[in-house]
Amino acid sequence: MPLPSLAADEIARACELLTRLYYRAPLHKVHVPATFLPEDVDWLQARCLLPGSAVRLTHASLLTAVLSAKQQWSIEAGAQAFTASLDSDDPPHGAFLEAVLLAHLTPMHEFESRSKLCRVCGLEQVTDVDAAKDFLRWHTWGTGIPGSVPWACVALGELTSWLQRIPSETARGRLLTILHTLDTLPGTARVGAAVAAVSALGYFDEGKRHECSRGVVETLAFSGILEAPPHVGFATRFVSYAERDARPTVRTECDAPLGFWKGAHGVNWAAVKKLFGFDKDTQIPRLQARTRCRPRPHKPRSTPLKTSLKRRAPLVGDAWVVRLREDGFVLVYVWKVERKSQRSQALVEYLDWFGASVPAPNELPPLGVRGRKEGRWQMVAHRLDETSGIALVAQGLPGPATKLAAPDRTPVGSATELVYLARWCFPELDD
Repeated sequence: MPLPSLAADEIARACELLTRLYYRAPLHKVHVPATFLPEDVDWLQARCLLPGSAVRLTHASLLTAVLSAKQQWSIEAGAQAFTASLDSDDPPHGAFLEAVLLAHLTPMHEFESRSKLCRVCGLEQVTDVDAAKDFLRWHTWGTGIPGSVPWACVALGELTSWLQRIPSETARGRLLTILHTLDTLPGTARVGAAVAAVSALGYFDEGKRHECSRGVVETLAFSGILEAPPHVGFATRFVSYAERDARPTVRTECDAPLGFWKGAHGVNWAAVKKLFGFDKDTQIPRLQARTRCRPRPHKPRSTPLKTSLKRRAPLVGDAWVVRLREDGFVLVYVWKVERKSQRSQALVEYLDWFGASVPAPNELPPLGVRGRKEGRWQMVAHRLDETSGIALVAQGLPGPATKLAAPDRTPVGSATELVYLARWCFPELDD
């Protein structure tokens, strides 16, 4: 399933437009804002990137698409493409290596139910594949869930063009440096420390550094380079989805073997030699700074939201507007303010208002509160005055009138969470 092939400037434009349409992480909702130009919709449609045009594929068809690729692509080809992506305008594409390993090692099988997922490969019986969503994920983050069969199909479709890129000395040097960094972590280091160590090398764009570093670590674990026997990876043998879904505790998010890995396990250099041809003693090539060739996609929702009122620390009686998307805004009322560790924490609650634009400052009508189905909802939010998508819109307002009791529990978090938590109080967001 190859993605549309676009020039560098078109990739940047496509990512910008699709980011505006998939307005909520993790890309599960498509909304065409009123501010979206009709010619932009036509531009995306002409390039087969119009969101919502998903293709429904069965377990058998997706599995066949991946397994048939072993006739065309070797494991060495996937390893080469992954290495080359460590020095490119794209994020690192660990899916190249994961895809060829799946193609060569996964047995053909019937759907074996494990809840809704196949216990062998992790597929559902029917999967919706959206080319626009995959295009945005590929060029923005470059990684997906380790071992995902639909994501492997995307990677296999892109392999033809990527195999024209021979891994540079910088790419090889980065991979070796990452491996040695992980091999020398303290014995008690877990996944978080491994991701932080790779991120600290500074190889990936700053805004995506953590996600890209985590993707590389997850690929190395999936492929068997970061193993915790008896939990192994694909360089050792085929590992079913049911095995990979094992966790040491209920709080562990990572699949096996990564969820069980510690610094004491180190790097499986035999797997490195098998997949990449490197030894532990291979000399690290001299690294050179990367020059970016592709324009960075614009992030429209990171633009600071401004009103005629000056930004300041929150006060009791304030109303702050929260931007949810280009044409979706809500308001929160400040009930209480405390200062802790030189930071203002405001007890806020959504007001019963939803609009397509920012309301005029100090011209709000009397408003009630907007809660969830079970009753009122409040939150202690910090950094209200430092969040780019939130701005002061009114001040000195009396408390909203309500007969409902205050909630018995109040979560604490960053003001940025108000953007994502609004969906529980504003069902119109799903219209």
